[in-house]
Amino acid sequence: MNIFLKSFVLLLCFSISTTAIGEEKKDTKTEAVAADVSKTVKKKKEDEEKEEGKNWRINLGTGLRIGQGTFVSLAEDSELNQDLRDTPGDPGGFADRVSLSMSAGASYTLKPITLGLSIGASQWISNTGSNTPQEFRLGDLNASVGWSGYNIEAIDTRVTAGLGFRFPTSKGTRISNLIVGTSGRIGLSKTFFKKLSLSAGVSGSKGFHSNISPSADPEDAGKDNIIFRSGGNEVLENGTVVLGGVNREYSLGFNLGASFPIVQKLRMSIGYSFSNSWAYNRDNDDEFRPDVVDENGNRIADAGRSIGQSMSGRIGLSYPLVSDWHGFSIGANAGLSSGQSPKTSDNKSFNFPFWNFNGAAANRSAVSFGLNASY
Repeated sequence: MNIFLKSFVLLLCFSISTTAIGEEKKDTKTEAVAADVSKTVKKKKEDEEKEEGKNWRINLGTGLRIGQGTFVSLAEDSELNQDLRDTPGDPGGFADRVSLSMSAGASYTLKPITLGLSIGASQWISNTGSNTPQEFRLGDLNASVGWSGYNIEAIDTRVTAGLGFRFPTSKGTRISNLIVGTSGRIGLSKTFFKKLSLSAGVSGSKGFHSNISPSADPEDAGKDNIIFRSGGNEVLENGTVVLGGVNREYSLGFNLGASFPIVQKLRMSIGYSFSNSWAYNRDNDDEFRPDVVDENGNRIADAGRSIGQSMSGRIGLSYPLVSDWHGFSIGANAGLSSGQSPKTSDNKSFNFPFWNFNGAAANRSAVSFGLNASY
């Protein structure tokens, strides 16, 4: 009897312990599954909040630009002032062009539309490059409306578009009598092998000016610095004096670009743009206009619209120093850039778009370094 009772007690204890272990394993497994589900839900929620929280963005940037003329002297220049380059007493630093740039911008996205506002400024570090040594210059205020685009599935290519508006807050555009500058663009982009990004676009602009020529107030510029006749037609109704030249009214151009990684996060970009511009139609109907006419009876002195062409090229490197740390990012960049006419001064050959090899002192090319931050 004792043996039977002992066996029953041992069997009962074993059953209780086995059940407890099973329940413990079951509870542990259930808790693990619940924890995984909780993490998944939390991550999904964080991702959604993160995506929803990026409707607005603030950008700040600064950069150093060094013109290629900074590295040469007048005697070393191959094109500019050829008659003077061998003259004794070469003025040192005559072509120095060093400036510091600053920019600030903000954007707000209401998919698929992004609204943007930005402004920039520059501070000359060199004593040359401006009428006033080491002058500070405020840039124009720019507003933009961008469309994130549509992906053409058949060719896996994205189409984007945008509008831009420029307001005259800089000294240069105020002198040119700009009221507002408008621009539009449309572009295509495609990525190959998940690394190489190619882009192409067309853009155009239309300027609205209160006068077709730049003008200045003699009181601001100094009467001795502006040549004009009292009561002459170069004096406008508001008292400002026409400085000469004609403002650009229209422009039309295209751009090409490529971007690809070099090592890890270091990325290289190459860009090229070409533009045609047309000045306002100028009717030289004044007392200095000659009466000479062509075979059709049109006055030869009627200049009409002047046309200009320009191109620019850039080779740049970019590297993210901080990538989306609580929404905050910092990046560094460096590059070579050029802005010049497509053909050389003698019109006999073409300029290389990414660096000027014809007269460094003209400062058509520059080296730049920059930092940008966004939140």
